[in-house]
Order: sequence, then C-alpha cells, then structure tokens
Amino acid sequence: MTDSPARARSVHSVLSTILAVVAILPPAALVVFLVGSLLLSGGQVSASMDTKWDAVRPYPLFAVPTVVLVVLAVVSVVLALLVAVTARAGDETGLRGLVGPLVGAIIAAILFAVLIPDGGTREGDITVGGQWIAAIVSAAALGAVLLGAAGAAAKSRAQGQAA
Repeated sequence: MTDSPARARSVHSVLSTILAVVAILPPAALVVFLVGSLLLSGGQVSASMDTKWDAVRPYPLFAVPTVVLVVLAVVSVVLALLVAVTARAGDETGLRGLVGPLVGAIIAAILFAVLIPDGGTREGDITVGGQWIAAIVSAAALGAVLLGAAGAAAKSRAQGQAA
C-alpha cells in the first residue's frame, strides 16, 4: 500500500519542523550564553576577557559539552536526509527556509569551540574546543537540505514541462 501525497507531505512537514527546532537549539543556546554572560558575568564572554563590572555569576555562565552539540548535529543530519528524501515538487521554498537554522548551528558550534572550549587543542594564543566537530556534522545536514531543495526544484520543473 502506498502513502497518499497528502500523507507524505504531512510527514515531510513534520520532519521539517522538527529539523528546524533541533537546528535552532545551538544558536539559541549561544544567544542565551552571550546575553547571560554580558548581564551576569560582568560582561565577560570569553576567558581572555576581563570583567567590565562586578559579576553576579563567574565566567563561564554555562558550558555546552561537545557531545551535546554533536548529538544535535547528528540528529540534524538524520532529519535532513529524511526531509530531503520526502521532498516533493514545490517543497524547495520550505527546504531553503531550513538553511538559516542550519547555518546558525554551524556558526554556534564554532563560536562555542572558541568561547568556551571543551577539551580541544591550543592553536597559538587560542584554544579551540572539540565543539567544532558539530559544525562539520551540521554542514552535512546543510548539504542534504540543499540537495533536497535542488531535487524538489527539479521535480517542479519536470512537472511544469509535462503540463
């Protein structure tokens, strides 16, 4: 028994929404970290900075472990693959809408790796945490979404030519 197009689109919509939520978690955590550090940690947002005023809480306000970011990135890849596979003609706009959250997740992982490194390696004057791994994995999710958008656009063009 095959699924109806409405059911497939519904599954696609649900998966797209879940992907957007998962992808937006790292950037949201970064915003909370930065704003919270500015307000509560005396304006100190990195270990190399001094406090600008009396801190309510010591820096870092909180740390985001590498494993959390990598798990979110892996879930994003799985969801992105499912979203790309379930994409139909006309879904390219929705797929392009997922680019922003995924790019935000990549940027957040890189900034967490620099601002509050979890383990990591020393590169000159800076220590880069292991969180950068999540950026690479999230880039794979971004690639899957972009391929899905290209596939959906091709399906739309094919339908337009057939009509």
